[in-house]
Amino acid sequence: MLRTHNVLNLFTGPPKERSNDEWTVRQFLQQDGIKIVCGGTTAKIVAAVLNVPLEFADTKQDIFWYRIPGIDLAAEGRMTLHRFAEGFTDSIVLRQLHQYFDAAETVNVTLGTAVNPADTAETDIKSRSESIAVIAAQLRNAGKNVNIERV
Repeated sequence: MLRTHNVLNLFTGPPKERSNDEWTVRQFLQQDGIKIVCGGTTAKIVAAVLNVPLEFADTKQDIFWYRIPGIDLAAEGRMTLHRFAEGFTDSIVLRQLHQYFDAAETVNVTLGTAVNPADTAETDIKSRSESIAVIAAQLRNAGKNVNIERV
């Protein structure tokens, strides 16, 4: 049996169908363990379902992060995941992510598949899906259980 503090749950990207937003958030929130939200739109969806304000954290960091009651960490999505996949630790958010992922034995990812126009822009930044694939491979190589549910 897994101890709940060794389980990390990551929700990133809105569901493909907006009609699934509330169900997806409720399923995510019911999971035991650490809860992380990556993505501004995803954070807005979670806050709306919880009926709480989405607050920007007061920071001078280059990665936006938010406060949502009941969520252990909420941050900007694509850039955060890309930089995490590349091994960066140069911000409060990235250092906190590394701590959470290092402590986890099991990582459950809820990966929204809605098309985000920002993700289709040609840049050197990996898409959300590409970053999740890299992160999942790194975690599995470290002996961790990784489950990815696409919604």
